[in-house]
Amino acid sequence: MVKILALLISLGVGALCGYLFYSHLATSIVATVFISLGFAIATLLVLVILFFVILYLLGAFENKKVIRKTQGKHYRRSLIFMERFLFSLFGMKNHCSGKEYLSPNENYIIIANHRSNLDNMVIDVYLRKHPLVFIAKKSLFKVPFVGALIHGCGYLSLDRGNKIQEFETISLAIDMLTREKDPLSVAVFPEGTRNENPDNRNVQPFHPGSFRMAFKSQKPIAIIALRGVKEVNNNLLLKRHPVYLDVVEVIGYDQYKDMDVNSLSKYCQDKLESFLSENCK
Repeated sequence: MVKILALLISLGVGALCGYLFYSHLATSIVATVFISLGFAIATLLVLVILFFVILYLLGAFENKKVIRKTQGKHYRRSLIFMERFLFSLFGMKNHCSGKEYLSPNENYIIIANHRSNLDNMVIDVYLRKHPLVFIAKKSLFKVPFVGALIHGCGYLSLDRGNKIQEFETISLAIDMLTREKDPLSVAVFPEGTRNENPDNRNVQPFHPGSFRMAFKSQKPIAIIALRGVKEVNNNLLLKRHPVYLDVVEVIGYDQYKDMDVNSLSKYCQDKLESFLSENCK
């Protein structure tokens, strides 16, 4: 829809400018066509530039050097607006199942498989009614425009090579999950990095450390399966891409309290692998 709208606006401006030049300056038909195309292309470029200007302005006043312990609601709304705009631009047709397992009055530890740079955006948009932050790699906060927005949303930076910083991040995540005022759900990709395996059923071994905050916070764990997100990169702007988010299972603290970290990690990985094996080609 976004692509069609931008194209229609550009062609409309181009046609109008071509008409004005033709009627007032008596230019030839050939010159009018070139003038119309020129203004259409210029309008399209202005729209693209305007999009990035808006992104910059949305995060221009966020100080990324200060550790955020709360979520700026206007930053979350802005981020979701940007994500939905990109989904429309990329032709993503979204499908979701299992959201009925999630209570609007509860916050969760959300774990999911990791196949694409768009994974966190898909979860963010589908679960936009849940105050939510991600534990994200440090480099993501350096991305122009996006870094300031996710920092304003309260996303947690993780430097896996720095044990002290990793401990501080997990401690802050536990505080976000358990505090009485404005608690947040926390999402993490236990595989640690994107899975490049071409087999969509494949799940890389989970890092058990990702589940330590579950025992500390005693919060339910939502297992989420993502499908079709990696394929969006193929013919990015030229075709429709079905994308699926499925809430596979929600595990309450009473169900996992007698497990250890490794057993819980293995249980969640097995559940995810089983679902993907049954539902992926």
